[in-house]
Amino acid sequence: MAVGGGNREENEGGNDDPIPVAASGPKTPGNSGVRAQCEASIPSLIAECQQYVSKTGPKIRPSAGCCSVVKDLDIPCVCKMVTKEVERLVSMEKVVFVGRSCGLKIAKGTKCGTGVRCLCFAVFLMAGILVLGNSGVRAQCEASVPNFVAQCGPYIIKSGPQTKPSEGCCSVVKTLDIPCLCKLVTKEIEEIISLEKTVFVFRTCGREVAKGAKCGSYTVPNALH
Repeated sequence: MAVGGGNREENEGGNDDPIPVAASGPKTPGNSGVRAQCEASIPSLIAECQQYVSKTGPKIRPSAGCCSVVKDLDIPCVCKMVTKEVERLVSMEKVVFVGRSCGLKIAKGTKCGTGVRCLCFAVFLMAGILVLGNSGVRAQCEASVPNFVAQCGPYIIKSGPQTKPSEGCCSVVKTLDIPCLCKLVTKEIEEIISLEKTVFVFRTCGREVAKGAKCGSYTVPNALH
């Protein structure tokens, strides 16, 4: 089903050019209020839109659910968190296509963040599989991460209180290779996800996480808080 609105400029034949996106608005990436607003939309964004911007597979129109999330995004805010690694996982042509299909007006010739050619909300769509390093590690972990972030995102985002995870979240956690996932954690991910909350979720869901183990820059404590 075509979900649209706005002045879409994409070529229906799929030959639309990748376009840098405007990053106007308040330049306050360090502002905690702005960051909190951005982070709040991550889980639903990953759950609803990830499949439409992945490099693999054909370009298809986004669902109504995806567009409902995209239309509420603070794009300039999200642009502040763009990293180079995103381009290795996300098709920027698809991202522009999704944005325009959902009614976003994307100006040609303007830049987002450091000039990465993308509609900047892509960084959130793939936040759970941002960094890669060893290709074997990536292959092992990648398949489970989007589902983990979709189900557990509300419980591991930095903003908000620490709360017990849902049964749906725990059902995913019980199948995760935790040491593998911890190898993928980078500074960019730590700006979005609370590793303290993440370990709390793991342990609450019945997974053993050894005291002193490292997950990104975080050292696992002895007990739940």
